[in-house]
Amino acid sequence: MTKVKNNQRASTKKIGNKLRGIFIAAFLSTILTSATFAQNKTEYEKVIAAIVEAINNQAPEELDRFLAPDFEMAGHGAPTANRILYVMIRQLNDEVQDFKRVSKTESEGRLTLVYNFTYSRLGERTKIFVFDEDNLLIQMELSEARVYVNIGTDREFTISEQEVITIPIEIRNGIPLAKATVNGKSKTFIIDTGAPWVILNNRYFRNNEDDRESLSEISDVHATHSGGLDVFQVQEFDFFGIRVEESSFVTKNLTHLEEGLDTRIYGLIGYQELRNHDLLFDYANNTLTLILPSATEKYLETRFKQSQIERIPIEMRNHIPIMRGTIGNHEFNIGFDSGASVNLLHKEFLPLIEGRVSTMETMDIRGAVATRSAKHGDIDKLSIGNQVFQSTSTVFMDISHLNSEKDGLIGYEILSRQKVLLSYQSRQLIFID
Repeated sequence: MTKVKNNQRASTKKIGNKLRGIFIAAFLSTILTSATFAQNKTEYEKVIAAIVEAINNQAPEELDRFLAPDFEMAGHGAPTANRILYVMIRQLNDEVQDFKRVSKTESEGRLTLVYNFTYSRLGERTKIFVFDEDNLLIQMELSEARVYVNIGTDREFTISEQEVITIPIEIRNGIPLAKATVNGKSKTFIIDTGAPWVILNNRYFRNNEDDRESLSEISDVHATHSGGLDVFQVQEFDFFGIRVEESSFVTKNLTHLEEGLDTRIYGLIGYQELRNHDLLFDYANNTLTLILPSATEKYLETRFKQSQIERIPIEMRNHIPIMRGTIGNHEFNIGFDSGASVNLLHKEFLPLIEGRVSTMETMDIRGAVATRSAKHGDIDKLSIGNQVFQSTSTVFMDISHLNSEKDGLIGYEILSRQKVLLSYQSRQLIFID
């Protein structure tokens, strides 16, 4: 039976406290290595075109077949170099609009190519690529950004053996906040399934200026900010039994989030830390429950035997759960993001559903380092499986740079209307009433 949810809240005025992603402004620069070769122009041009496509689609896995076994990047060999390349492409957050070869040099068994890449926001950047005799990339170094090894993917967290852990959370302006312990001190973090891993606020976690080495510049949808990402060594991080010791964490300027939430935000807790649990969001009772996947079905049967349960299949695209949603006769790929304070839909779909959107207005949306204007309105009816959500506050903006495989995001607008369980392991989003 179809269930209808009514939005009783006033129109959100502080929208877009996040709408972020981690944006690297400088990418793919200096390159050196060795080999003997007999290069084929068609082959290396295919590789350059593939790199451009991978950047534009945020799909670094498509480059695996072009990397030499001894591929190096940022002073590290495989497999670390491959992981660094993955991170940089996924965090670049820009689109290559044009690319032209500047020079070609053959020396000591290697082919070095210099290209000019023209980005939609960063403008023109010079890139250098080196190939071996098999037309494989053998090394990349970043002259505009220093890359560190321990940025998310190298950390191994331990977890508690407790099957069910209920965590108190606070909802501020549609964003869930919880406490985590860093170096023995309790700090406030955003629970953000849309973030790939823990990101610390560099307002509170900073290296000494004398030995500080910036990971990169960052940019949001239309601005660039130097020194956006650094790395900070943490002795211990603990989020209710999800622990790691002696690990490096990415830091980023998150001051813009504090301004919207009117509290100190020490960082984001993301997918990597949460992925080994199923997550039950209960905004009515201000709790987040971490459940070991092996105990989830028993927990649901015991706690919600009399409740109506709707199971929605999801696909994991990188760290984002994707499901199918319907507005009128139009279907969309919708990502789930607990850090999104409102629904978000690509602006190109607005003309298709404009008759279903009311109270349309233009608003300023706060991004990572700047503010931009975007359309905002209330969609009369959004369906996900048999769940129907009425009058959902939605922002319409260009999100093509975030991920080509999703058309929008859902967060607080859906989480606030019933209990929602996100199961990474069983690939389900479960609505509980």
